[in-house]
Amino acid sequence: MLRRNLLVSILNLKTSNNTILSCYQFSILPPGKNSRPPPKCGQIIPMRMGQAKPVIEKNKSYVYILNPQIMSNVKPIPEGVSAVIPMLVCSDVSAEIDFCKTTFGAVEVVRRPAPDGTVGHAALTINGAMILIEGVWPTLSSHPPQTDGSSPVVIYVYVDDVDKVIEQAVAAGAAVLLPAKNQFWGDRTARIMDRAGHVWTVSSRIEETTSTERDDRWSKML
Repeated sequence: MLRRNLLVSILNLKTSNNTILSCYQFSILPPGKNSRPPPKCGQIIPMRMGQAKPVIEKNKSYVYILNPQIMSNVKPIPEGVSAVIPMLVCSDVSAEIDFCKTTFGAVEVVRRPAPDGTVGHAALTINGAMILIEGVWPTLSSHPPQTDGSSPVVIYVYVDDVDKVIEQAVAAGAAVLLPAKNQFWGDRTARIMDRAGHVWTVSSRIEETTSTERDDRWSKML
């Protein structure tokens, strides 16, 4: 009965935002080498996963009250989401969405409005890879690149047919910075700039090469 009452009491502890704290199951066991002093009433003891063990003293039991975040089943890296996601800042988010759809067959996942009623944010996928389109916000210092091809960031995107995609990009208002060309590492690539100033290297794999082949070809180009 004592054990049941103690467990219920621990489970009913709540945080300031009225969220019930998680707790670790306790048991009566002999003292061990890793014994620790019992926690104070209401104390939250953060521990790494796999290290959640009851505090043990002879003939007594205590419970570690764990940080709820430690016990959460939420994955830090969401399922199905790229670990690295480019974010393109644009003056006209809607126009960039249309460009990505027309050129790359992008799929729109999320679209959110800005305070002025225009599109302020969007999430798209291109062949399963996510990309974010973001508007200009007065609280952030990020701004679109210059429309002269000088963007310091270049997005490398693989497509099924680089030549066809370049035609689609030009039709959508893109400028060709470098025409399609077969590269020494086995890709056929072209470089374009969209109307927002963002630069893309569009690529299709046309040949599988070995490390030795790539090194030899590169040496001959130098």
